[in-house]
Amino acid sequence: ALIKETWGDAVYLSTSPLRLVKSDLPMVVGVTGLLGGSLALDRITRRNLAFYQDSHSASLLRHYGDYAQFGGLMMSSVFAASGWSTHDDHEKRVSWDLIESFLWANAVTGVGKIALGRVRPNATNDPFELRPVNVSSSFPSGHTTSAFAAATTLSEYYPTWEVMIPAYMATSEITDEL
Repeated sequence: ALIKETWGDAVYLSTSPLRLVKSDLPMVVGVTGLLGGSLALDRITRRNLAFYQDSHSASLLRHYGDYAQFGGLMMSSVFAASGWSTHDDHEKRVSWDLIESFLWANAVTGVGKIALGRVRPNATNDPFELRPVNVSSSFPSGHTTSAFAAATTLSEYYPTWEVMIPAYMATSEITDEL
């Protein structure tokens, strides 16, 4: 049943753009505009923050992001251990969904990186320089996507502010680091 559900999730994810309806158009345009605007801010951000890129704080944030992107997998192991030791199917399901969200998020990110090939901001002054099939591209961010996948999965299972606020605050720290 788990394999069948995972396959169903894969089909649902891969066909999601085909399910867009006319009422989704404002959201699509808004997200596209925000992404384009964010790219355009790269020059300003680099110019104003370049001085701090070698600071101790920046180094700590980079290290935090490198580990926190695997937070969902780490939490998954805790949920799995607890679920198996207490025979709690709900915790086992949370564990698997954390793993699954991590895998799908990284698959989508990988495809996006290869398709867009956005050059890293520290390697160019042109925020719209794209080199498709560039495996070291910067967008979309794997760190951020992984963190948001875990936060969203936890928020779906535990829709309380005590879970949601810390989960999404942790993602904002990763996003800030990037």
